Amino acid sequence: MKTRRFTTNHIIPASVIMLLALAGCTGSSEENERGYIIPTSLCGMAIDSDRYQTVFPVGDEIEVLDFKTESGDGTTSPRATCTVAVDGTNAFSFSSTPSKTADDLDSFLLEENLGGDLEGTEQIVSGAYQIKASQQASAAYTACSSSRFEHSGMGFFAHVYWGGENRDHLVELIESYADLRMSQIAPDACDVS
Repeated sequence: MKTRRFTTNHIIPASVIMLLALAGCTGSSEENERGYIIPTSLCGMAIDSDRYQTVFPVGDEIEVLDFKTESGDGTTSPRATCTVAVDGTNAFSFSSTPSKTADDLDSFLLEENLGGDLEGTEQIVSGAYQIKASQQASAAYTACSSSRFEHSGMGFFAHVYWGGENRDHLVELIESYADLRMSQIAPDACDVS
């Protein structure tokens, strides 16, 4: 008998999960090879498990690890990571990281040593964010107009660890994730108004 484990702790918005589903590319034949049940909750949020089957790779066991510090006022720390693993191997991850020195996306990527996955990609501006995306990764940056912690800005990174033509979906994905995280972070940690 197989043991199935599902661990979840916090929230990713439906738009992020939907965009991951659009970015996924596993075939329907692989669905029959999945030994775990697709969760109805991911990082604390209810999801339609039938709708998001393509997000989850084949395997026997899924684990969702979501790390962020919550405060008593309902906000979270600026630094957060959510990783989905299947059979102990990462399938996709998201992170948010405050910066003390970066003044744009390129300097944030350099500061965090994240530029390799995005080398040679074109930067776009969407709303408050500078964004870069490749087939496997995306990043966004927004400057803080003020911060009691002296953060210069917030950076966001998403990485898909399996193939596919994901670039356009990852542009939308990182913007949705950045919007979510900015809504969870206390305004005095990074005010963008």
